[in-house]
Amino acid sequence: LEDLIGRYPRDAIRLWLLQNTVWEDLRFSFKGLEQTKRDFTIFWNVFNFALTYMSLDGFDPEEHTLEKCRGDLKAEDLWLLSRFYRLVREYRVAMDSLEPHVAARKLRDFIVDDVSRWYIKIIRRRVWVEEQTRDKMAAHATLYTVLRGWLLLAAPIVPFLAEYLYQRFVRPFTKSSKESVHLERLPEARDDLVNDELESKMNVVRELVEEIASLRMKAGLKLRMPVPRAYIVPKSTLVEQAVRELGYILKDMVNVKDAVLTTAEGLGELKHMVLKPVYKNIGPAFKSKTKLVLEAIEKERDRVAREIMERGKAEILIEGRKVELDLSHIGLELEVPEWILVKSTKSADIAVDTRISRDLLYEGLAREVVRRVQYMRKQLLLDIEEYIKMWIDGDREVIEAVEHFREYIMNETRAREIVTARPELEEGVYARSWDIDGKTVVIAIRRL
Repeated sequence: LEDLIGRYPRDAIRLWLLQNTVWEDLRFSFKGLEQTKRDFTIFWNVFNFALTYMSLDGFDPEEHTLEKCRGDLKAEDLWLLSRFYRLVREYRVAMDSLEPHVAARKLRDFIVDDVSRWYIKIIRRRVWVEEQTRDKMAAHATLYTVLRGWLLLAAPIVPFLAEYLYQRFVRPFTKSSKESVHLERLPEARDDLVNDELESKMNVVRELVEEIASLRMKAGLKLRMPVPRAYIVPKSTLVEQAVRELGYILKDMVNVKDAVLTTAEGLGELKHMVLKPVYKNIGPAFKSKTKLVLEAIEKERDRVAREIMERGKAEILIEGRKVELDLSHIGLELEVPEWILVKSTKSADIAVDTRISRDLLYEGLAREVVRRVQYMRKQLLLDIEEYIKMWIDGDREVIEAVEHFREYIMNETRAREIVTARPELEEGVYARSWDIDGKTVVIAIRRL
C-alpha cells in the first residue's frame, strides 16, 4: 500500500476506487490507475488553461456574471452549460441512490470529454485575442461557472485536488468565496439551461468531426493542413439543422474551408466519366498491335473519352495509321475522382475534397511553423504574454509560406518581427533545425 501511495496521488487512487461498482469485488489494475493518473493531468491542464487566460484578461466573475453575459453566449457556451447542469442533476441522483461510482465516472467524463477534448478546442481563438471583447468574456464566464461548479461536485470524491484547485482558481477571482471548497454547498440543477435539442445537434457535429478526421487520416493529411471542402448529405432533419447551425464548429475542428450541405444527386455530380478499355474486345480486334493501342489510349485518355461520349467513336494513330475505336473497345463509367474520399455513416453520407491548392499548402506549412515555434517558446519557459523575435531560413517553399502568412504566424507566436534569413548567433538566441514534411528549416527565437 505504501508503494502504491508513493507512485500515485492519493486522490487518483480514490477516484479510481470510486469509479468501480460498489457491489462487485474490486479487480486491482495498475493500467486503470495509470489512466486515472493521466486523467488528473487533463484536469490540471484544463484549470491551468482557464487560470492563465482569465488572469491575463483580468477576468472578474463577479462583474462578468453568467447572467450579464447571457446575450453574448454562443452555441458552444450554451451547450457546455447544458452539459454541466445535466451533470449536476445526474450527480445528485447518483449520490442520493448510493451510487458514487456513477457520480465519479460522470465527473471524470465531463472534464475529459466535454471540456478538454471539445469546448476548450473550440474557444481557443476566442480567448487568444488581446482585446477585451464581450465574446471573450462570455467564454470566460461560461468556463468559470462550470469549473467552479465542478469543483464543488468533485470535493467529496477528490477532496485534496478540489481544495487545491479551489484555492488557486476560485478564491483569487471571487471575493465572496468560502474559506474552503468543503464549506460550499453543492450547485443546484438548472433545468432552464439544459437544452436537449442543442446537445443532440452537438453530438451530430462531434460524430461528423470524427468521421471527417478519419477520412483525412486515410488521405495522409495532417489536421494542420486545410482542405477545401467537405460535402454532407444529411439523413435526417436533425443532421441538416446541426450542420446549418453549428457548421462553423465543424469547419474549425477538422480544418475544412467549407462544409457544404448537399443531396445524393449533388454528391453524384462529383463523379466524372472514366475511360475503361474493353480488353476482351481490343485483343482479338488488334492482335499484335494491342499493346500499341492501349498505350495510345492511355496517352490521349481525355480526348478519346470525350469523343466516345460525343460521337460514339474516336480515332488514334498507330504507327502512322489512323485506327478507329468505338464503344465495343472503350467503356465509360462514372467514378468518384481519386481526390474525393467518401464515407457513409448512419447519420450522413460524407465526401471530402482533398485537393491542396498552393494557398492551402502555404497555410498548412505556416501552421506547422507555428507549432514548432510554440514548442520552442515552451523550451525557453516563456510566459504566454512575452514577445519574441523570430528567424527562419531553409526550404524555399516554407519561406514562401511564411511570407504569405506572416501576420498569422506573428499573431499566433507573439513575434514582434520575423526575419527570413539565417539567425544571428548571439546571446539569448535559441535555434534549432526542423523537418517539416520533408523540408528542412532552421528556426530561431529570442525573448524581447
